[in-house]
Amino acid sequence: MAISGLIITWPDDATRAAAARLAVAGDPRFELGPAEGHRQVAVLDTPDPRGDREAIAWLLGTAGVVHADVVCVHLDDAPPPTARAAEPGPACLATSGGTPS
Repeated sequence: MAISGLIITWPDDATRAAAARLAVAGDPRFELGPAEGHRQVAVLDTPDPRGDREAIAWLLGTAGVVHADVVCVHLDDAPPPTARAAEPGPACLATSGGTPS
């Protein structure tokens, strides 16, 4: 899994910026966060680094995206959450409210 923190820069033109925001928000790999002026925080979640690179290339090719800064990247080699759900551990105990026996 690859999770990236981005700062997306939108154009000065409000119509182009709104269209670009809609395009990015419509892609399930991206989650848009707070915006400040022409910049907006986003999180990109892909299955692997290759998917991350492909999504960033798509983003940069999207009409109305002026620039994208990759602020951080987290690569997780652990199995997907569904495979780990059956494993006992602190996260399972914390969510159930139980204590180890």
